[in-house]
Amino acid sequence: MFLTSLIHSLGYTRKRGTIKRRDRRLSLDLLEDRRLLATLFVDDDMAQNHHAGFTSIQAAVDAAQPGDTIRVSPGTYNESVTVDKKLTILGAQSEVNEGGKPNPHANEHARNHEHDNHNNNHDNNHSNNSGPSIVEIPAGGTAGFNLTANDIVIRGFTIEDMNADGNNAVGINTSRQTSGDVIANNIIQDTVFGIYLNTNGAHKTIVQNNLIQNNNNPGSASGNGIYSDQGASNVVISHNFFTGNTNASIIFVGGPDAATSQSNITVTGNAIVNDASMIFVNTTDLHITNNLSTGSNGSGIFFGGGVTNAEIRNNVLANGAFTGINLRTNTFGNAPAPNSDIQIVGNSISGFGDDGIRLSAGANNILVSKNKLSNNTNDGIALEGATDNQVEKNTLTNNGHDGIFVDVASIDNVFTKNEAKNNGRSPTSAGFDYQDQSHGGGTAGTANTWTKNKGKTASPPGLIGH
Repeated sequence: MFLTSLIHSLGYTRKRGTIKRRDRRLSLDLLEDRRLLATLFVDDDMAQNHHAGFTSIQAAVDAAQPGDTIRVSPGTYNESVTVDKKLTILGAQSEVNEGGKPNPHANEHARNHEHDNHNNNHDNNHSNNSGPSIVEIPAGGTAGFNLTANDIVIRGFTIEDMNADGNNAVGINTSRQTSGDVIANNIIQDTVFGIYLNTNGAHKTIVQNNLIQNNNNPGSASGNGIYSDQGASNVVISHNFFTGNTNASIIFVGGPDAATSQSNITVTGNAIVNDASMIFVNTTDLHITNNLSTGSNGSGIFFGGGVTNAEIRNNVLANGAFTGINLRTNTFGNAPAPNSDIQIVGNSISGFGDDGIRLSAGANNILVSKNKLSNNTNDGIALEGATDNQVEKNTLTNNGHDGIFVDVASIDNVFTKNEAKNNGRSPTSAGFDYQDQSHGGGTAGTANTWTKNKGKTASPPGLIGH
């Protein structure tokens, strides 16, 4: 049997006791001497692993072949590492939340403001008995890890620039010319901004289960957890924890030209506590779902114009300084197109210093449905220069001014089956459950259609019922 298998593998046939060569080329693949993928070990002082072959991560990267794995022992590595080939680089924290499992307690942390408890748990989860693998960016370094090839994995490190020496260093830098990186289970802190996330989208890029905090060192684009302006697509940002970043937790401000276009981006399951807004401009196929934001120093979610084919669904947003979900146009000077074709569905928005949801500056074809808006300082939902939108089945309670406010420039909108109660109760407010300042041939002399809405106070009165 073995002889027969060997004969066939070498391209021969057996016939009546004789061996005959088949009329075809020998398959060299069967005889190829394939290289086995290697694992290289790094230890800064050889105390953890006496047999490690390298004392620096960069030396191991330089020696590795594409597809290899590098394991880095606990210690402090004062280096800025350039990774120019497909590698998996694992720090001492790499086994935490292996596989990108979601944090089942994220909702409770955001709702109950358990910021300190979450940080303590996160610190415990991202450590082991022998300590972390710390990449400390040195003077002159531009990034903890600079990724210049496809399909690189960076997992399980603490990346920081504690010296803040003016080198404009970021935690991890990715390239618009590559894709497929996985950035997971890291602590990224005390840099100018945490992750410079750009990708061509050929392969999916994943950022998950990271703690991204306090990235406010002086420099260009300071104060951002994740920053992108060179273009990105096919990106998933999931189950990260953001805190202490002063400008934005996540910000995509590329486009509108094709070279820096942004598309197919999913932001899901993240907890953003005492941090800053999620900001997007010029983005299509955008999915923001099941995130939690509490204590934002700005809005919860901010669209600066040019966002299309997007959904904002099932997020919990609480106690931010400005607006829960804010749709404006051309805020950054590169997005002249209004936001359009967006679904805002099933979100809980409360305690913001301005409105719960604002559609403004030409926002159109927006569905605002089944949201709960309460205790916001101004309006639950405000339309300012917004047209052709559908606002339905929302619950609006105890907002300081109006439950739903519509200005004179907002026309051809439909409001149906909303329920409003106890809005406009602020001592300084003369608000209503519903107020529409437009004029036209619509309901009660407005330029919009109002049907089957429930509430007690309205201006003009005909907005309730029907």
